[in-house]
Amino acid sequence: ASLLNKTYFSGGTVAASIADIDFVQKRKSIEQVLEDGTISFLSIASLQHGFKIIEMLTTSAIALHTSSLATYVRKKMLYMKHRNKKNVCIIYGQEASKVADLKTSPTITFNLKREDGTWFGYREVEKLASLSGIHLRVSV
Repeated sequence: ASLLNKTYFSGGTVAASIADIDFVQKRKSIEQVLEDGTISFLSIASLQHGFKIIEMLTTSAIALHTSSLATYVRKKMLYMKHRNKKNVCIIYGQEASKVADLKTSPTITFNLKREDGTWFGYREVEKLASLSGIHLRVSV
């Protein structure tokens, strides 16, 4: 806590301040020093809406969303072709054409091929995905 050095103050973070002589006496406890002003009591009303959203996000709703998203991505990956009409992606497991349901896994197991038919290495795929803001779980 002693290493934290705030460059400003607000609300209840100071014991005293005098604007004319640029004087600030900070509070002693770290909790008080880091408290940026009065808590917004009007925000309490938004809790009701937040709890409704949490209720809507049930496990089955999340599972349906992720499986339908994975089905969409599988289809797009299967349609990717090189200029010579060879597939870019080889997908394993679930059928890409399958309609999304709760049994469809949101995990897509795949390999990528170059135009000449050789495989992309998993580290190369992981690095390129990362540079594009895509998270992949890569296993050997």
